[in-house]
Amino acid sequence: NDGTLIPVHDQTLTAPGKDYRRSINTQVIISATHRTLTTITPTWPGNRNDVIIARAELGDQLNNYNCLLGDRGYQGITQIETPDPGTDGRIIKNHTWPRHRRIRAAVEHVNARLKDWQIMRQYRRRGKTAINHTLQTVAGLSNPKRQDLRVNS
Repeated sequence: NDGTLIPVHDQTLTAPGKDYRRSINTQVIISATHRTLTTITPTWPGNRNDVIIARAELGDQLNNYNCLLGDRGYQGITQIETPDPGTDGRIIKNHTWPRHRRIRAAVEHVNARLKDWQIMRQYRRRGKTAINHTLQTVAGLSNPKRQDLRVNS
């Protein structure tokens, strides 16, 4: 599971984030073994935390997956496995860390491929429903062999 920020120009849909760029945030669940998207949520303004969007949009669906890995932004959601924090707040690099890091790298590659579509970067003034339809279309086109893409509406 991962949240991804997609920069867009439409200021009615977005909010400036910590990097002062206007963006939207969406949650994606990616199959690391197949490197394909399996679930994508509707967009939220870019300044929302991943854990808030995951709880609101995915909710009970998180129980449908065997193993979900997430970054440290998902601490507090018991269904998502996050890296183990130490007493000082840093990640403990124990025996599970290399596996977690390798799988997360595959997830980030799929996120980068999703954001690479020119239509997503140059999105302007088409409304909230249109950006969600475009995101669904791009997700479908980036997974040509998958027929089971779940899109939350």
